[in-house]
Amino acid sequence: MVLKGRLRILYADREEVLTAGQAYYLPPGHNVVVEEDCEVVEFSPKGEYDKTLQTVARNMQGAAA
Repeated sequence: MVLKGRLRILYADREEVLTAGQAYYLPPGHNVVVEEDCEVVEFSPKGEYDKTLQTVARNMQGAAA
């Protein structure tokens, strides 16, 4: 759920914009662009969320290299 801010979600075939007050589900295969400072609350099964965070960390390391 977006508590504050604005996110643009990019998929291969479309884009979505999420703003404060919206609940969301993001299927695999997306990129997130933070357009305004955000506060979000995410609910996911722990195992799946851990995999997501590992992927994010790898992607950020690759972008920094």
